[in-house]
Amino acid sequence: MAYVTRKPLSLRIYGDNIIECERAVRLISEAFNGTYSYVDSPLFVPIFRISNDDICIDVELFPGYGRWSVNIQELLIKNGSPLREATDVLVTRIENQTEELLFAVEYCSALPAGNQAWQRSGRALACVTAGVPYLYITEIGGVELDKSREVKASRFPNPIVPFSYLTATKLYSVLCLPVFLSSPSCSQQMKADFSEVFGEKEGHNLIKALIEKIPTDTFVEILVKKVLRMTELLANNRKRSDTLKAQEWATVLSLNNSARINWLIKKSAKWGKKRSAKVQSTATFLKLTSLFSESNRGNFLSPVSIGADDIPICLLAPDSRVQLSSMLNNLYGDLLPDDFYQWVNKKQPLIIVWVTGFKPEGDDSRPDRGLAPLTRMLFGEEVDVLTIINGPAKPSTWSVVKNSLDLAIKQNGLLESVINLSDGVLVDSTTTESPFGFLTNRPHRHPTNPITFTATKRVPLTFTEQDVDCITHMLFNQNDGESFFEALCNPPGGDWSGISIYDFENKLENRWTSLPRVSEEGGKRPDHVIQLNETPMILFSIESKDRGQKLSHNIGERLIYYVEQLTTTPPNTIREKGGEWIASTGENRVTLGNHKVLSGGAFCWINSKDLIRAMDESDLDFVFGFEFNPDTGTTTLHAKIGENAAVLPGILRKFSDRFGSRLEIQIH
Repeated sequence: MAYVTRKPLSLRIYGDNIIECERAVRLISEAFNGTYSYVDSPLFVPIFRISNDDICIDVELFPGYGRWSVNIQELLIKNGSPLREATDVLVTRIENQTEELLFAVEYCSALPAGNQAWQRSGRALACVTAGVPYLYITEIGGVELDKSREVKASRFPNPIVPFSYLTATKLYSVLCLPVFLSSPSCSQQMKADFSEVFGEKEGHNLIKALIEKIPTDTFVEILVKKVLRMTELLANNRKRSDTLKAQEWATVLSLNNSARINWLIKKSAKWGKKRSAKVQSTATFLKLTSLFSESNRGNFLSPVSIGADDIPICLLAPDSRVQLSSMLNNLYGDLLPDDFYQWVNKKQPLIIVWVTGFKPEGDDSRPDRGLAPLTRMLFGEEVDVLTIINGPAKPSTWSVVKNSLDLAIKQNGLLESVINLSDGVLVDSTTTESPFGFLTNRPHRHPTNPITFTATKRVPLTFTEQDVDCITHMLFNQNDGESFFEALCNPPGGDWSGISIYDFENKLENRWTSLPRVSEEGGKRPDHVIQLNETPMILFSIESKDRGQKLSHNIGERLIYYVEQLTTTPPNTIREKGGEWIASTGENRVTLGNHKVLSGGAFCWINSKDLIRAMDESDLDFVFGFEFNPDTGTTTLHAKIGENAAVLPGILRKFSDRFGSRLEIQIH
């Protein structure tokens, strides 16, 4: 039966921003082997229709968390999640004004190496503890670049990170799996080396099954095998023997949790605490770390690796845990409470998480938020976890922790992760008057019932930069391959994954990946880059804000310089239209020829004076002010355009025609 005779299935996508939301639309469309297009709807809450001969799915997009009548993060917390972490997208199905949360998706185009590899563990745990299936779509083969944007090396995560998704799936009985794709900068040799772990097809099948509410066991089984194989490959490719051997990962996964811990205690490598020269430490903390260092032969606690030696997490056997209690008492005495010593003195295995947590100025070190979640993904809820923090937080931060754990959790995401996922916490920092410790009484409630709620209202509570970016993207993203091309869209929460320049004559997309925030000479990475197929070629470099007054003084020159400087270097990767990415050898340099880069600003409309002020003070070639009308679902684009950008009025009117009455253009 053709889809036109059927009522459309209705989905909703909540996401970090419009790019993540639309990427999910594309993912769902691919899963159903359909095509998608915009249908008449407010541009700040756009609707796309996915269709083929058999299906019709209407997908409503809600870009920007925390801006709607229903707060998804609060729903997850109410349903057992210990963290407020927001995934890139959450997909719901709506029927009779009731929404059901189906699954979450996280994308990673950034280099998944070093401490960045576990930065997203909190997002995974936030979902599975609330019973929400979670897919982590991550690219393999990304390369690290030097200051000249020459390739240094490919970067890979520690094998224990993908392995943690397998253990989380098993421990929480909720789908929590990575899907590996090939990075645009992945070499042909690397594609061959990792060919057996790429899982795009299985990811599509899994998403289709989750939406249709049919069994997923077959697809999950295939992905589990791919993730386990990926773990083995990563272990085999390590230059140092600092993780479990390839075949040992499968053995450890096959065991239940208590047996897994006992296996590690008996057979895993010894672990030693590494010191960071960048972080100033107290005398007591240095003595504490010496207890975990093999160089201290007299009172060495024999900590065990959890499967990866260079991860700041270790395991103590029951006897060592009892020994630790005595050593802590000798070191800290009355500074720690009696109930803390009594808890440490339990004759059970103990996981210890070492968190620096704070940068020299006292700001959070965001990747460290993922260490406690990574631990729970690996070992679940039953094992005891002690987190030790030594970073230089601001003294006021420690005051809040001492006075109110609830307030500390609300104010600080890192402390939320530590407090809600640890059983005990020890703080020994240069910025606190003296070391202190406490037990957390952390929440431990994880219902598995489907999460349903009254349908969200289709108007944001407030209009912000998210709406500015959403409509700017909607205006310029319909790349027809003939007259214009959206080279970059980087809204709040974006991943800076790259800028592309399109060769209209040869139909080649040239891409620069791993973008720096600023260029060496002070250029500023724009939020949008739009390429026009004009003679000469025109590139619009646009900075977006919620208010025009937030645009930096004289930012126009910096926006232009960033694009100019970046495109003097060779692209990292290229592809033919509709083809696969091929890593650039440096010979595929894009020659822009006679071209010009114009700078622009985009923000929420206040009045015409605001347009003039923003254009003059920020030294821009043009400015856009977006006026939103929630009652009619329409938007007015107010534009102030300088002489250099005289081509814009005609282009804006041409591009806006497909939105009908939803978008009005006013040139000031």
